[in-house]
Amino acid sequence: MTVKGLMLHSVATPQPEAEVFINAWNKPNITKCVHAFIQADGKVYQTLPWNIKGWHGGKSYSNNYYIGVEMCEPATIKYLNTACTKIKDNNLVGTKNYVMGTYNTAVELFAYLCKQFNLDPMTDILSHKEGYKKGIASNHGDPEHLWVKYGLTMNDFRRATKQALESPFLVRIITNSLNIRTSPEIANNVVGKVYKNDVYTIIETKDGWGKLKSGVGWIKITEKYCKRL
Repeated sequence: MTVKGLMLHSVATPQPEAEVFINAWNKPNITKCVHAFIQADGKVYQTLPWNIKGWHGGKSYSNNYYIGVEMCEPATIKYLNTACTKIKDNNLVGTKNYVMGTYNTAVELFAYLCKQFNLDPMTDILSHKEGYKKGIASNHGDPEHLWVKYGLTMNDFRRATKQALESPFLVRIITNSLNIRTSPEIANNVVGKVYKNDVYTIIETKDGWGKLKSGVGWIKITEKYCKRL
């Protein structure tokens, strides 16, 4: 197929292991398949060549021109209705960690695919829900049905993908001083500081954090602390 866009899905069932779906579908008589599954641990399981037509959007246009990727979902939830709009969460922390894990992995994968197929992340990425609203996909609400609880949106996802695609980039520190931490979490160890007007190269981004090219650690790169050059 000629790849014109990327469509993000969520499996809509509490199953965190991609291999469960792969084992069920990896049979000679199966005629429908997505291109990849994503787990929260950063693993991506590719199930079709990217440029081979799959079946994921439920309508011809999305299937003919879009790569379809499914995010697995945590075992800590239970759907209370068939529309997947009512969810019981049995582990608030575990569920959030899983959802954020698949979100961040999807950002990295979609940045890679945008580069591979010369796609614009701001215009060429859709969710299944958005595809339905555009009339090119079937009536589903994913992945926003699971994201809404955490304030995540497809606009956020597209911006994060664009940022990941454009790495590395330079930032100038605009606050007086800023902690360098071992990993992108405010609670993690401080290993140093950067100071106002210093300029640094960011080689990786995650949730408003940037990894320094030096390899020393991560700094916050939101507008409150840094200016992108």
